[in-house]
Amino acid sequence: KQRPVEGYGFDTFWTARRIDVVSDEVHWGVAAAHSGYIELLLMGGIVSLLLHTIVLVLALWRGVRAYDKHKAPVFAFAASVFAMYLVSGVLESALIVRVSSVSFYLAMCLALLCISGDGAQRHTAIHEVTPEEQSPIVALS
Repeated sequence: KQRPVEGYGFDTFWTARRIDVVSDEVHWGVAAAHSGYIELLLMGGIVSLLLHTIVLVLALWRGVRAYDKHKAPVFAFAASVFAMYLVSGVLESALIVRVSSVSFYLAMCLALLCISGDGAQRHTAIHEVTPEEQSPIVALS
């Protein structure tokens, strides 16, 4: 039974039986889709694939915009991580299926872009702290 909308569940498609069937069909040993996007489609269906891709594209766009506006290298790094992840997902599934250092950097860059907003000037080399920005603990000392 095909399940294009909801997928088959996390890490449940590639059973021993399916590996044998697909391997026999293509005449070589297959244990994964070798594409992060196909793996996402198998695991979570179209919904998962669309949400994942939209979040990455929006994060890339926001990283480029933040770098363009503030010229802080951290935003260029974030944008390049998202671009690398989007491109490598075409030919590699390990980045999406397995937790790795790339997954960690991706999460940190996404967090940076989510919390930065218009206050991204905090990440530039020189920023003068105004009294309103000081925490109560700093203001007391």
